[in-house]
Amino acid sequence: MSDYILKNSRGQAVKVSGHEIVLTKNEKDVVDFIRNQAAAMSKNDLGIDNVVTILTAIAKEVSSQKFYSIENLSDYIPFDIGTGTWMQSIGTFRSFEFGQKFEDGNVGLSVADGKISSIDAGVDLIQQPIQNWAKKISYSLFALKQTSVTNVFDYVSSLERARKRNWDLGLQSIVFLGGRNGKGLINSQGPTVDATTISKPFSSMTAAELNAFVSTVASVWYANCYASAKPNRFVIPLSDFSGLSAFTDPNFPLTTKFKALDDAFKAQFGSDFKILPSAYNDKDRNGLGGNKNRYVLYNSDIETIKFSVPLQYNALQLSTLNGFSYESCAVGQYATGTTLIRPQEVLYFDCAA
Repeated sequence: MSDYILKNSRGQAVKVSGHEIVLTKNEKDVVDFIRNQAAAMSKNDLGIDNVVTILTAIAKEVSSQKFYSIENLSDYIPFDIGTGTWMQSIGTFRSFEFGQKFEDGNVGLSVADGKISSIDAGVDLIQQPIQNWAKKISYSLFALKQTSVTNVFDYVSSLERARKRNWDLGLQSIVFLGGRNGKGLINSQGPTVDATTISKPFSSMTAAELNAFVSTVASVWYANCYASAKPNRFVIPLSDFSGLSAFTDPNFPLTTKFKALDDAFKAQFGSDFKILPSAYNDKDRNGLGGNKNRYVLYNSDIETIKFSVPLQYNALQLSTLNGFSYESCAVGQYATGTTLIRPQEVLYFDCAA
């Protein structure tokens, strides 16, 4: 009877209300089967050791894990590639002009009117730390040979793709959210935060509410930057962007909400204006707290905002010391956050989700 007592991984009897759990033979057989399967899976770290029959056909395609990725990240922000390779930080100078009013330069023929006014300029420096990055992949001769037997799964290529994807998705996240020592596009501390202009998601606005937003957003922008620049990007939460394909007026389905907004922005700010989606702007990912989505209106110009990659992803040569264990390292360098040079040309709008 003792063989049928349920035991934990330490071999101790499992008790409920002080009583041991006694299994029937069939129940014990099921428990043993599950434990044996779990043990086999723990040894099958490559995932290639699976039980099949002669009637099992193996598909040639391998379904890969998928992640949220932005295809053209350079549409969102300018990239500075190659500047500062092997350095520890990148410095960007900003120039400022100091002078009297234009008409203070007026001069006349009299001594009193002959005094010449002056103008001066100064600079300051924004420094962005550079982070060194390196990751390796390693495998044994057994792993290489056993996975190659399937003629389906290329183990080495899968490792390399995983490492490169880790680099790409890591940079993507830092562009928007920043890293350990920097801020990103949506959470920098310099820009103004407007919490009133967007009262609800665009996807739930009526045609009248969309018109009200379009009629006021330009004046809000120009007041923030003293009319010194025009925006050319509007990054909005993916959850809101996904609903913009709806018509502005369901009773008169002539145009979608996206086209109405896009046409209005292009008319006001230029034909290169783009409305772009980002899941990082949604409340669940932006890390801002307060159950709010963030909308970012800005001038995507390298003198206004940029992300620096001093050293692009570089996979070094595969090496082995004994012909059995193989190792490859990839290196890169990136800025710890998005460099915001002209914060007045970036405007945040917060909206309750």
